[in-house]
Amino acid sequence: MKKNLILLAVVSLSFLSCKEEAKNVETTIDSVAMAPDHHNAMNSLDYEGTYKGSLPCADCEAIEITLVLDSTSYTEEMVYKGKSKEVFKETGTYSWNEAGSIITLSGSATPNQYFVGENILFLLDSDGKRVEGDLAKLYELTKVTVDEVTPAKN
Repeated sequence: MKKNLILLAVVSLSFLSCKEEAKNVETTIDSVAMAPDHHNAMNSLDYEGTYKGSLPCADCEAIEITLVLDSTSYTEEMVYKGKSKEVFKETGTYSWNEAGSIITLSGSATPNQYFVGENILFLLDSDGKRVEGDLAKLYELTKVTVDEVTPAKN
C-alpha cells in the first residue's frame, strides 16, 4: 500500500511539473508575440541619397525637385518649369518624428515634411498628412541611382 501511495505521488508530481513547464513556455511565447517592433524608416531603410520628382504647381507647368539627404542634412533644388529656368537651392538640416517615419526639413516653408518609404519620399500636406486620391502619385519623389545622378562620360 505504501508503495502504491509513493508511486501515485511521484506520478502526480510529474504531471504537475509538466503542466508548469508548459505554462512557462506559453508565457514566453506570448511575451515574444507581444514585443513591440522597433523597426522604422529611420533605422531600417537605406534612405540617404538623391530623390527626384515633379510636383504640381498652381502658376507653372510643374516644380522639378531634387532632394539630397545625407545623415543629418539636406540640399533641395527646385525649378519652376514653364515659368523660369532659375534653380532655387536650399540647404539645411532635417529631423525625424518620434515614430521614425517622417522627416521635417528645418528652415523650409510648409509643406516641408516627407513620409519616408523604401526608395521613395511622399510629400505631406500642410497638416502633415499624405495626399490621397487621383493626385497622390504627383506628390512622390523617387530615389535615383548613382548612374541617374552622374552624367555618363564618353
